Amino acid sequence: MVKILVIALIAVIAGILMALYGVFLSVFADGKMTERLMLIAIVLVLFFVISYFLTKIHPQQAVLSLILTASPSIAVLIFQRFNGYIILYISSIIGACVLGFILGKRATKKISSNL
Repeated sequence: MVKILVIALIAVIAGILMALYGVFLSVFADGKMTERLMLIAIVLVLFFVISYFLTKIHPQQAVLSLILTASPSIAVLIFQRFNGYIILYISSIIGACVLGFILGKRATKKISSNL
C-alpha cells in the first residue's frame, strides 16, 4: 500500500514538474520555432522515460502512473488558445506515455520470464 502511494506521489510530482518546466515553457517560449520544437522533443522523450521507469518499478499500477504523469500537462494545454497544434501536442504526450508504458511492460515480462 505504501509503495503504491509513493509511486503515485512520484508520478504526480513528475507530472507537475513536466507541466510547469516543460510544456508551459514550450508553449510560452519567445524563441525561434526550432527552439520550441527541440524543447517539445525533449519533453516527449522525458515523458517516455518517466512512464517507462514507472511501469518497470510497479507494473500493476502503471496505468494510474501514466494518467497522473500526463494529466497536468494536458490540463495546461487545454487551457491555452485552442488550435490544431495543441491537439497534436496532447496526442504526442499521450503517445509518448503509452509507448513508454508498452515497452516497460514488455521489459518487465522479459525479466520475469528469464528468472
